[in-house]
Amino acid sequence: MSNFDKDMKKLKALYAEHKQEEFMAHFTQMKEKYTSEEFRTIMINFVKGNYSRMKDEVQEIGNTIVLYKQVEPYKEIVPFKYIAERYFGKSAAWLTQRIKGTPVRGKVYTLKPAEIVTFNNALHDIGARLGSISLC
Repeated sequence: MSNFDKDMKKLKALYAEHKQEEFMAHFTQMKEKYTSEEFRTIMINFVKGNYSRMKDEVQEIGNTIVLYKQVEPYKEIVPFKYIAERYFGKSAAWLTQRIKGTPVRGKVYTLKPAEIVTFNNALHDIGARLGSISLC
């Protein structure tokens, strides 16, 4: 592996780990060390690719904020543990992390579109079950 490849690997790792100051310092060193047009092209493509990914991540976080604002007023009556275990086969912590957008190991996880459908179906199912109860 060439020095350039090692430097790019490190740069990508710093980016993935959200170590912004270290990323910028390493990027600056690389910019001074590698001055070819090929390097500039590789870096432009790297930035463009990551910009697109960041845009998608920001959209996911925005969706999570909307979801949390919708659920938050009902958090005491919505059975997250039951929904997580019964409909997702996961823990209550897993579901709560995704609804709140809590960072886990440095990455923010959110509900995927299919999981939002599952969550909505769970709420409707629970509502229908509760609505069918009638004490005599």
